[in-house]
Amino acid sequence: MGTCAPAIWNRNRAAITSWLTWCQTKKHWAAPSVPADAERRKETADETRAVAKTTIHRLLSRRDVPLREKTLWRMLYETAARATEVLALNIEDLDLEHRRAPVRSKGGALEWVYWERGTAHLLPRLLRLPDGSTRTNGPLFLSMRRPVPAHRPRPPRLRPRPRPARQARRARPAPAAP
Repeated sequence: MGTCAPAIWNRNRAAITSWLTWCQTKKHWAAPSVPADAERRKETADETRAVAKTTIHRLLSRRDVPLREKTLWRMLYETAARATEVLALNIEDLDLEHRRAPVRSKGGALEWVYWERGTAHLLPRLLRLPDGSTRTNGPLFLSMRRPVPAHRPRPPRLRPRPRPARQARRARPAPAAP
């Protein structure tokens, strides 16, 4: 038996059953049937509840949350887009006037995400530079941390590493003759 999730198992089982039925009925091919022990698995219902809108607004209006994170989470909430789609946005792709941006969906199609007033209020603040000018290109959500190199070079050794003292090998005494 497979070890995949019940929903995936049931989806794959249904696809195979459908294909085998098609082979038998439409093409009149001799096709096997799905084995009896490959029965559908019980799926558990997702009882996750949506967070209340007031709770979301309260969390996103806290002063101790950095502007970048606040803008990202507000945009994710208002657009209902995937995190990878929003994180891949570039500034030059934003249509601030119409509150929208093109994203590549999971299937590769070009779609538009639309945001509301909260994101529209935060985006200009996120794009503002310390000198008062505005960023006009590049990734929308820049990291504030400097990148860390994958391999940090070792500092050169100023003196050679001390070698451990070698112990002299002692000859074993010859066994006594009988």
